[in-house]
Amino acid sequence: MKNALLIVAGFLALFLSVSVFILYQSDDVSQEEGFLYSAIGCTSLYKKLEEPEKVDHLLNLVHSFSEKQHIENVQPGYISRFIKLVEKKWEKENDLTMRNCSGIYSMALNEEKPDQYNKVTQSVIEYLHDLERKKH
Repeated sequence: MKNALLIVAGFLALFLSVSVFILYQSDDVSQEEGFLYSAIGCTSLYKKLEEPEKVDHLLNLVHSFSEKQHIENVQPGYISRFIKLVEKKWEKENDLTMRNCSGIYSMALNEEKPDQYNKVTQSVIEYLHDLERKKH
């Protein structure tokens, strides 16, 4: 029970800090989008850590959350900013970021894989593939 509360507290801390960052960067981005971009950042992190099962679960969360929030597209500039933000936090504040991404991942475990990913999730998959290609 105590670990669950710590995960939730850590998740809320990341969500709030990321939301404040997004809102500071642009008035056009909502808190819901801030959470979505945080989940995308963690997805990228798990991809780099070569944890495909976690990536798959997080993509299911991106799909489900964007559907529920009626988010129909993502802004590539924000995707790259958040991926970089999460990666920097991973390097500097590893424990906190690991807990935050673990909290988001825990949420993702409750999501079913859809028959077909929506436009938002497909754009995230394409973006991650582009990053992978640029790396090689």
